[in-house]
Amino acid sequence: MTRRSLEADEQRNEMLLQRCPPETPLRSLPEAEQDIVVATLLRRLWRTPPAGHPFRDLALMVTYWADETRANEERPDAGIVREELAAFEELSGDAADEPVLLATDLLAGDVLSAQREPWLVIDPKPFVGEPCL
Repeated sequence: MTRRSLEADEQRNEMLLQRCPPETPLRSLPEAEQDIVVATLLRRLWRTPPAGHPFRDLALMVTYWADETRANEERPDAGIVREELAAFEELSGDAADEPVLLATDLLAGDVLSAQREPWLVIDPKPFVGEPCL
């Protein structure tokens, strides 16, 4: 299938692949339904990236975020944050899945109704990493 971009702005790193009239956001549904739709969409997005892909590595970003969080020791909840980061690192260290394309920061407001599919993701903030992270 050939795909073409309707509009693109390389300076802003934006691309419009399809219009989604009437642009009904998923957040208009009850939260329980939103969760089911988002979980289904996430699985559809998980694809093995091609060699030489331009996407950032999620494990490197998570390490950066964790280091940045640890550097802010003046937080009133610093002890809890350290414990949560240690648990996260322990859990994510056992990841055995092949890296896939991920959509991070996926919110119900980033999912719109469409004509080609019932729901489409916008603003996916792509990373490559283990789906369990």
